[in-house]
Amino acid sequence: MSKIFDNKVELDKWIDERFPAPKEWAWEMHEPSQEAIAAKLVEEGYDLDNLLADGHDYEINGHTNNGWAYRDEIAAEFIEELERQGRVRERD
Repeated sequence: MSKIFDNKVELDKWIDERFPAPKEWAWEMHEPSQEAIAAKLVEEGYDLDNLLADGHDYEINGHTNNGWAYRDEIAAEFIEELERQGRVRERD
C-alpha cells in the first residue's frame, strides 16, 4: 500500500524538509527540480498519481490527481472550465 499525505500543506512541508533552500542568499529563487521531487517520493513509497487524501489538486513532474483547487489558486482563464467539472472550491 502506498503512503499518502493528508493535504497539500503536508506535501509542501515534506518537500521543504527534503529539499531545503540554501543557507546563503541567492539571486534566484530556490526551486527543486520536479524530477528530483518525483524520484524521492517514489523512493519513499508514494504513488505519484495519488498523493493527497483530501483530493486537492497537484502536479509533480507530469503526475496529477486532477483534483479540486481553491478559486484563488486558479488562473482566470481556467476557472469556468474547472467549475463545469466541479473542481473549484471556495475558502472558508
